[in-house]
Amino acid sequence: MRKIKYIVSVFAVLFAFFGCEVFDKDNTSHPNEGGINLEVDWSKTANQSPAAYRARVITPSGATRDFNNLTGNHNLLVVLPGEAKLYVYNEAEQISVSGTKAKINTRQNLGLFYSYSSAVFTERDKDIAHTALMTQQTGELKISLAIKPAAMISKVKTITAVLEGVYSELDMQTNELSAPTSINVAFSKSTYFATALVRTLGFDPSIKQNLTLEIELENGNKANVTSDLTSWVSGFNQSKNTLLAINADLYISNEMFPVATVDKWERNTELQYLSVLPSEIEWDYHASNASIEVITDQPTWTYSVTATGDWLAVDRSGTQLALSATENQSYERREATIRISAGGLSESVTVVQNQSVVTPYRDKETVKLQSATVGKGVNIIMMGDGYTIEDMNKRTGKYEQDMRTATDHFFSVYPYSKYRDHFNVYMIVAISNQAGISNESTGLMVDNKFQTVWEGGRSTGISCNSKVVFDYVNAITDIRRVDFSDMTVVMPINANIYAGTCSMYLDDDYDYGNGFSISMCPIGSDFKEVVVHEAGGHGFAKLHDEYIYYPDEMIPQEDIDDYKVWKSYGGMENIDFYSDIALTSWKGFAGIPKYNMVGTFEGAALYGKGVWRPEFNSCMNNNVLYFSAPSRWAQVRRIKKLAGFNYSFSQFLQEDVIPVYPATTRRYDDKTFIPLAPPVIKDAGEIPKNR
Repeated sequence: MRKIKYIVSVFAVLFAFFGCEVFDKDNTSHPNEGGINLEVDWSKTANQSPAAYRARVITPSGATRDFNNLTGNHNLLVVLPGEAKLYVYNEAEQISVSGTKAKINTRQNLGLFYSYSSAVFTERDKDIAHTALMTQQTGELKISLAIKPAAMISKVKTITAVLEGVYSELDMQTNELSAPTSINVAFSKSTYFATALVRTLGFDPSIKQNLTLEIELENGNKANVTSDLTSWVSGFNQSKNTLLAINADLYISNEMFPVATVDKWERNTELQYLSVLPSEIEWDYHASNASIEVITDQPTWTYSVTATGDWLAVDRSGTQLALSATENQSYERREATIRISAGGLSESVTVVQNQSVVTPYRDKETVKLQSATVGKGVNIIMMGDGYTIEDMNKRTGKYEQDMRTATDHFFSVYPYSKYRDHFNVYMIVAISNQAGISNESTGLMVDNKFQTVWEGGRSTGISCNSKVVFDYVNAITDIRRVDFSDMTVVMPINANIYAGTCSMYLDDDYDYGNGFSISMCPIGSDFKEVVVHEAGGHGFAKLHDEYIYYPDEMIPQEDIDDYKVWKSYGGMENIDFYSDIALTSWKGFAGIPKYNMVGTFEGAALYGKGVWRPEFNSCMNNNVLYFSAPSRWAQVRRIKKLAGFNYSFSQFLQEDVIPVYPATTRRYDDKTFIPLAPPVIKDAGEIPKNR
């Protein structure tokens, strides 16, 4: 009986042992493969989970199994048993995944991208539980620009930008970012703001995050500005599940010559708008009135005034502040600051009233009338002759007014009107003992600064003492290091006569018409036309005259030889000695429909035969306010060279806008027209070299 019990006990032990091996099996539907019960956790991301996502399992041997279009937060992945690497990620716009690398396809409009990676180990016929805590890999940067002044908001057509130092690749295994690049940013405009939402993998801290904006106005003019966002996007890579919002003020100067600046960056602050117009007010000493317009999206605003004395009264009416100043009878200028506050914003307006006594300029005192906003700055110098101390009051005096008028005349005609932002304009004061200009024909002698002399009679020729001009140019400290060959002098002369002459110094070191010049322009009834012809045509672009003194005479061979030398330096681009356009210096315009007005027209440089001009009529013939296409090429070529740009003829052809020929101008062959004197070509060796 005991033996039977022992046999039964041994059998029970063996049954228990082998029965444990069987029942420990999971009895899954994949007896030869492992299983991963995947739970996806989106709790650490800022946005809702995507509609679908993917999983990828890669074994050490490289065997890969992909699971596409997974939905919900729980899914079973059946995989090869053993060690493996698990990747979970979603499909996102403009991001592609190859192996373990995610890469940006284009430079804008990225989707939200999430990923997770981990090592896993599975066994045959077993399911393991695994939670994937998803990481948000594309963060969001919101950029808002308050457009100021408010009057410019409706003038803005589009704002686009390029943002530098942006990562374009992600290793999902290590979460390392690489391959920095630039991305395009497009802004949308609302009532007061331009806003852009940028999605990116992150920013490279070793590269500046420069944001370069291009603002296009409704009239087609553009302005560009670059702002460094490096400090404002710091920490973005570590907080991509939180929207980063930054905002600043975008100031646009005006419509015609827009200049843009970006100021007052802030981070994660409430978006508010406040603009005041104008930001500066300046009066002379008389009793004066003005108003300030306050534009804001805040329900209330306040103001305060800081001023010495009670000379300024400020009254509020609706969205405006009305300002009233009493006459300034003192010898000191008066200033006040008006501070306007709305919400968390504030703007200040500076109010200045000048003293009653006007201070005259000193001889050789220099005023910068205009600063270049594009390129290195092309230098024009305004220096008048025949102006006495009575003309020298600052701001209101005849000298300054005439210099400013001459500046506006110079830039009144295309292409100078288009490229005005490339120029610096300096005014240097020259005080003469007597007003006017000497007259050689009558013997009248005037004691003026630059010893200008008009030949008189029907002649339009003028001469001056160039050595005195050189001395005054050297007195302008801002351009002491600028070569004389890079500068153009315009000399308004205080005389109501019709005359004008340009002294040109073509420099043989250049091939684009470079060289110093002095354009002498009396302020008569044709002042504008004289400035455009002498300074814009001869002085700056080194063009020749196209009018004819001797209609039946052949141009002398001696003149041809001289002019060919000047043409080799890039001057005289508007005359040539061939009737075949293919042999002329303007042959590049031939056959282009846009330039069907360009050809060969006989007669120029005083003579009616043996010399040709490129168009039927232009400013270099009878002062019509129009330059021919080859003349415009000479002008723009030198502007771009002096401004520091590499500029080609093909670029010119693309950008050139053919001006409308003025309808109410004299005919080419108008017999009553008196031409201006031909340019006087001088030896460049006379110009001072040590500066």
